[in-house]
Amino acid sequence: MYLSSSNSILIIQYRHFNWFTASPSGKIRLSMKRSNLTNEYIIKQAIAEDQASKDVTTAILIPDNQYGTATITAKSMGIVAGTEVAGDVFLTVDSELQVEICLKDGTAIKPGDIIAKLKGRIASILKAERIALNFLQHLSGIATETSYYVEAIKGLPTKITDTRKTLPGLRILEKQAVLAGGGKNHRMNLEDGILIKDNHIAALYQQGLNMLVRVFLYPVEAILYA
Repeated sequence: MYLSSSNSILIIQYRHFNWFTASPSGKIRLSMKRSNLTNEYIIKQAIAEDQASKDVTTAILIPDNQYGTATITAKSMGIVAGTEVAGDVFLTVDSELQVEICLKDGTAIKPGDIIAKLKGRIASILKAERIALNFLQHLSGIATETSYYVEAIKGLPTKITDTRKTLPGLRILEKQAVLAGGGKNHRMNLEDGILIKDNHIAALYQQGLNMLVRVFLYPVEAILYA
């Protein structure tokens, strides 16, 4: 990170994840209000974890009355995701910061693209930047990886969907990142639908029950893509 009282550049690097599977599509069924409350909780937990209010390095080096600007700039190609939660991190640390999100989630980016602009106390920007970038890096990695699979099956009667194999506490954000990458959401949680898996069948066998599972593909042409 290049630091200046007038211009700071925060570079994003992507981390990719490879746990996407093709299965029936669905949508996140959380209301916007509940989604916002969930994001607020996640952000506060992340800030508390990083002890942003007790940044001893920034406290020693940067006076509280030093103001400047910063930009979040893409370093590699991909699909951006997590812009809203990243912006909210800065505003939670310091509500007087000015945050301009330049690119919406789902936008294809290339090196040099400006994702967001910040203005305000340099100390506040420094306290929040790693937390915000962690969200951006992780969620953009998911969106980018999802987009590869979506592109690979383009034109086929198949959809790329997510699973419940998400990081604890980050499920809604990770599922939103899948949507940003062009994928679909499957079950949000265990109450969203019935999905019989091998462990359920194994448990039934232990009870002496023999469960026959049949899968019907119709029309016949669907077999070619199974």
